[in-house]
Amino acid sequence: FVLSAFFSGQAGGLYTLLNRGAFPDFMFWTKSADVILMTLLGGMYSFIGPAVGAGIMVFLESQVTTYWPEYWSMVLGLLLIVILSALAIYTYSIMINLARMTQAKTVLDHLTKTEAIYFSDHDRYTDNVSLLDFDPVKYDYYKVSVVLDNDARNYTGTATGIGIMVGDWWT
Repeated sequence: FVLSAFFSGQAGGLYTLLNRGAFPDFMFWTKSADVILMTLLGGMYSFIGPAVGAGIMVFLESQVTTYWPEYWSMVLGLLLIVILSALAIYTYSIMINLARMTQAKTVLDHLTKTEAIYFSDHDRYTDNVSLLDFDPVKYDYYKVSVVLDNDARNYTGTATGIGIMVGDWWT
């Protein structure tokens, strides 16, 4: 936090020297929005990212205001929409993958519990999922299969995705 404040202060001082003064319009909310957009544009997970974003932003501003000065606000707004949309899509894909993994893990945990109950009653595991009192309707996106080994003393449970989960394979 202290390091961030130090570099922010240095940047503000250099910005004041560049503009040969500090003016009241520097306090308007769009200046802080520019810094946030620069950070999003360059990347917030590295030290050099906001500097790269600032370079891109200054380049875009100089190009757009040279040819179409009245459209700079529109370009800035569209840029913000594109960046936030990309972040939303990326976050959504991560959350979907996490939900898929959680659902498959739940299926296999339930399989482990039912196999343990069956083993305690019969002193061996089974590959017949219907004998396990396993409700396939409860997990309608996964087909569960069991492979026995070591004379039915060990097993491997597999959840294979069906429907919208096609391509998922969990053990």
